[in-house]
Amino acid sequence: MKTAVEWLVEEMFNQGYLNDKPLTVTNIEHFVKQANKMFEEQIIDAYRINPNNENWSNSGIDYYKETFKSE
Repeated sequence: MKTAVEWLVEEMFNQGYLNDKPLTVTNIEHFVKQANKMFEEQIIDAYRINPNNENWSNSGIDYYKETFKSE
């Protein structure tokens, strides 16, 4: 499984943005939104597989929301 950062760099490279292709604000917003969604899912999954965490169903979501609130 790739981290959100690994996915972001690979995707930007594959689409030519790390070469000569210009980046637009829309492109950046799209990439950031997708990477943040992946990151959120990875945090939730990490809580889900923790055998010592009895209340895994919401703890990952709660942790993400508390730690990475939208400003």
